Amino acid sequence: MTVNFKRIGVRIKEGRRLRRMTQAELAERVGVSDSFISRMETGKKGVSLDSLIKVAVVLDISIDSFVLDDSQSRLPQGYREFWDLLADCDMGERAAILKTASAYKKVLREGQK
Repeated sequence: MTVNFKRIGVRIKEGRRLRRMTQAELAERVGVSDSFISRMETGKKGVSLDSLIKVAVVLDISIDSFVLDDSQSRLPQGYREFWDLLADCDMGERAAILKTASAYKKVLREGQK
């Protein structure tokens, strides 16, 4: 199995854009240069595991979503819809949505008793 750095780069770029970040912002937060991010996103630069982990943490994306084909990492439809809902949220928005969902789940389960 070979590593497809172009595919990884496209997924990094998608994640960065979903979070409305520039390459410069991502580079600063990861601790690398803008040109390094550019080379990663175009697949011209191989990505070390260390760099990939840093990018994943900053973008709040699992590493497997960068390296696995969609068929390998596909989530069930209900999970995918929830993921898509949260994808462009900041951490505060995610926390609020998850807190609301948790409270709603509790109400639903209490109603079933």
